[in-house]
Amino acid sequence: MEAPLAKLGQIVFLHPLVPTGETSRQSTLVKTSQVELIQLIVPAGRDVPTHEAQGELVVHCLQGKFSLFALGTAYELKSGQLLHLMIDEPFSIRAIEDSSLLVTIVAAKIGGSVELIGG
Repeated sequence: MEAPLAKLGQIVFLHPLVPTGETSRQSTLVKTSQVELIQLIVPAGRDVPTHEAQGELVVHCLQGKFSLFALGTAYELKSGQLLHLMIDEPFSIRAIEDSSLLVTIVAAKIGGSVELIGG
């Protein structure tokens, strides 16, 4: 079941792993014109088929361990690790252990460069 989208300033609960044997689950937590945050729960041995994000992508392993296939390489991520991929980079995921992932998609920037405050 899809969780309702968070409102600006609202605290969001990231769900713990599902019991072994459960199916995969996807919850869109935040979606604006600039950013989308999605939590994926993927049981061990299950796959997330090949996708291409329409923006830069950051995949953060919150719990468990999984392989992310992109750029012709298999990256093994475990709890506390993340990986950054560029726009339109095809990727797929295979859970090695029951895994919880936070996927952040940042929209392609249009226009001049952006400066960080204090940078």
